[in-house]
Amino acid sequence: MKSQNTKGRLAVKHTAQDREEQVSQAMILAIPSLHLDPSLPVLIVDDTSHNLKKHLVAQGFKEVHTWSRYCDGLSKGTPSPPHEAAPFQAIFMRLPRAKQVLLMQAHILAALLTPEQGKLVVYGANDEGIKSTAKKLSDIFAHTSTVDSRRHCRVIQARKALPTIAHKTELQHWLEEQPHPLTDLITSLPKDSTWHHYPGLFAKGKLDDATALLLTHLPSINPGDSVLDFAAGGGIISAFISLAYQGITTHMLEVDSIALLAAKHNVPGATTYLSDSWNHVPKGLKVDHILSNPPIHKGKSEDFSVLHELVHRAPDYLNPGGSLTLVVQSQVPTQDIFDQSQHQSWKDIKLLADDRRFKIWHATT
Repeated sequence: MKSQNTKGRLAVKHTAQDREEQVSQAMILAIPSLHLDPSLPVLIVDDTSHNLKKHLVAQGFKEVHTWSRYCDGLSKGTPSPPHEAAPFQAIFMRLPRAKQVLLMQAHILAALLTPEQGKLVVYGANDEGIKSTAKKLSDIFAHTSTVDSRRHCRVIQARKALPTIAHKTELQHWLEEQPHPLTDLITSLPKDSTWHHYPGLFAKGKLDDATALLLTHLPSINPGDSVLDFAAGGGIISAFISLAYQGITTHMLEVDSIALLAAKHNVPGATTYLSDSWNHVPKGLKVDHILSNPPIHKGKSEDFSVLHELVHRAPDYLNPGGSLTLVVQSQVPTQDIFDQSQHQSWKDIKLLADDRRFKIWHATT
């Protein structure tokens, strides 16, 4: 059953995939209005449905390139777009969730467009904030306009990048050095310690309440143990482990290649895996503990697929007697997800803490 349409909201079905399908179809319907030349290269950014590329190829476009900072199935994300294929006559960008990510990517991508006539085309749903995108891009481009509006979605185009973008067209221009988020928890950490952060990283580089609760309910970790930080973000869980414990081997798994860049700096010496869930993790990896504050949304849509994958496959990467400890929002049906797991290795599943907003779950093999 679909949700009701009210006040122009997207007719969202029940999954993030359904949302992406509908938004990408709105973009495809707007393509004729862009008057593009199929012989010239285009770039597609963050189209997880993959419909846009299939359509352009079917329409005879000769050079259709893609870029995403995130891992997606068999393809790995990269921190920067394919400069070698530029300039592009058009770059199609799925509207990012955060304003700062929109601005960062718009600056970086603007430098890859054909001067004067190259178009940055941003598309998204009305309830995601697409209506205000033209205004946000007006500080970067001389011309912005709405190309199409249908299916409770909108397509915005921007042309002729302003000279002021020159100093923000590379990823390193967007690196932020912030105060270290663990100085209050780790007393031995110098107060002037810094933390690497980029736009779009979880919790804006701060210690969020859910992770803080997790750090107060960690399993018994002994010297020589190995720990995997699943969905590591900027590395705050791993940073705590490396600072609070001696002789620990730390691993970090993260889907976002830019987050992993920050995490490598924030937790030097940790082994890292750029991976969507377990897809790019060595099969032979075994650790003693897995810790996680897993994502439960994709964009605006609630999505428990990462949590399902974590619970179902974590035992494959744990040594005998190993443990999984995770934090989730209280309303997430975590017990049901454990109960549905086909894995027979879980021997003990406990609710360690519940502060009404978040719950800490612990399971052993």
